[in-house]
This record gives sequence, structure tokens and C-alpha cells, in this order.
Amino acid sequence: SIEVDSILDGVVTVRLDGTCDGCPSSDATLTYGVEAALRDHWTNFRRVDLVEGSAPVDPAKAELDCVTVPDDVRRDRPAETPAPAPVLLQIRGHEQ
Repeated sequence: SIEVDSILDGVVTVRLDGTCDGCPSSDATLTYGVEAALRDHWTNFRRVDLVEGSAPVDPAKAELDCVTVPDDVRRDRPAETPAPAPVLLQIRGHEQ
């Protein structure tokens, strides 16, 4: 999962947990998923920063595939500060 740690002056700091932490696709997810969605819908957006201490890439997670969650299964959750609803991603490949 991707958890928002803080939002300050257009900078969104996030933490990667669970399957996302150490995933080789996490950079692409942040850049082409989270950052692109925020840039498209939030005029004051500047960048996404990753909280220090995230796990290094885990080769065991190389087969995971990130896909966009369809609109009909998204759930709205209140944000700590006014912010646009992010594009939610679903991680496939970690099922047992």
C-alpha cells in the first residue's frame, strides 16, 4: 500500500508498505501513477517524495504487476487536508 505521510506546500510525502515496499515497480508506480494523477488534478502539486527507510528492491517481488483499480470499486476516504482523490492501484501477483 502507499500511505500519505504528509502534505506540505505541494509536496506529498508517502511511505510504501506491504507488497509495495521493496517492489521493483514502486518507482514507476509513484511516477506514472501517483505523481501523474496528482499533477493532473491538483494545480498546487510540486512533487512526490518517498519517506526515507523504504526497503531495497526485493527480487522475489519481480513478478508483481500494478494495475489501475476500476472506478466502480474505488472507495472515497477523507483526506487530512483538502486534496484530490488519488488514482488507486491494485497489486496483482502477491496472492497465495
